[in-house]
Amino acid sequence: MSKILIILEGEKLDYSIITNLVREYEIDSKIEITSYKTEIYTLYSKIKKEYGEDMENIDITTVLKNSDSTFNFKKNEFSEIYLFFDYDGHHETATDEKIEELLRYFNDETENGKLYINYPMVESFFHVDFSDIEKYEEKTFEIGKGYKSLNEVHLQTSQHIKILSDKVKIKLICKQNIMKTNFIVKDEYTIPEYDDYRTIDQNIIFKNQRDKFIVSKTISILNNFPNFIINYFGEKVYEKIKNEPRI
Repeated sequence: MSKILIILEGEKLDYSIITNLVREYEIDSKIEITSYKTEIYTLYSKIKKEYGEDMENIDITTVLKNSDSTFNFKKNEFSEIYLFFDYDGHHETATDEKIEELLRYFNDETENGKLYINYPMVESFFHVDFSDIEKYEEKTFEIGKGYKSLNEVHLQTSQHIKILSDKVKIKLICKQNIMKTNFIVKDEYTIPEYDDYRTIDQNIIFKNQRDKFIVSKTISILNNFPNFIINYFGEKVYEKIKNEPRI
């Protein structure tokens, strides 16, 4: 059985989301889940400190070990590595160049690892109106403001355990984020054909966020946990999510 390492930024909410998705979609590999416990720009600084400009051979397990002595795994123990971090554009050391560089090197789960970015942060998973997911198309947020304090985000996040236990709601969250991914990249809030969807990667999403939204100091709300599920399972799960009816 293959072994997968999942590296999360946070401990509680991030962990709840990924463990419920793993259970819902029955990922049958052995999974180790760990939290880096700080934001992506600190991760960038630590990588630069340890590797300098030689980032071609990053060993993320060594970076984790140097930050947390309780982490006792080695890179060669895992067939796939995934990282989930927030964009956090308000952070004092945030730059788009750092995100671009990290996405460039963490672009393959079987090599250095594959990085997924949540915009603006993990709480975007619950930024949903279940009665009308069409509203998600226009949901943006001004960089630097208090995203977690938004009423609709706070309300849904406070109910995250209940939401994550509802299979239909999970599929609707996945569906709206697939549509939003297509909107960010291709300006169409629709579910594309699977072969078209497969051409969209994390670098392309970030480039379009930067060119269309970040340039105006906003973020188009997007959660990439659903894209991970689709990338992992492929067309069969994609079609199930695509055909999920409204509530």
